[in-house]
Amino acid sequence: MNQKGLTDLREILEGLTTKISDFTSSVKESSKNLEKFGEIIDKKILSLNDSIKSLTTVIKEEDIALKQNLETLIEGLKGEIKSFREEVNISDIKEVLASLQKIVTIPEKTVINKNVEKVLQEIFTITDEIKGTLGR
Repeated sequence: MNQKGLTDLREILEGLTTKISDFTSSVKESSKNLEKFGEIIDKKILSLNDSIKSLTTVIKEEDIALKQNLETLIEGLKGEIKSFREEVNISDIKEVLASLQKIVTIPEKTVINKNVEKVLQEIFTITDEIKGTLGR
């Protein structure tokens, strides 16, 4: 080989070596970045898990407090109902109803009702007469 060909070959090999070295450095840098990214993700997941545990604890505590508040409210309502029952006398209610019955009177039969009764009575009378005639 001539000198020029060897020089060209050497330059090509040096260029390839440089490119391979640059590629290797890029791969190493990318690998480091992926590791850092993985570590960041791991930390975020751990933080998220801690937040979930904390939230679960808060929910349980709130549930307990809510249950206690509801029980207290229910007991208070039971007391109010009992107090109301003791204050309201059933005989008083009966007296009020009786006085209302005295006030509210059943209306007298109207003229229409009297006429309807008269017509019905006539129908029954005619029916009885027909039965009597047929029965002979």
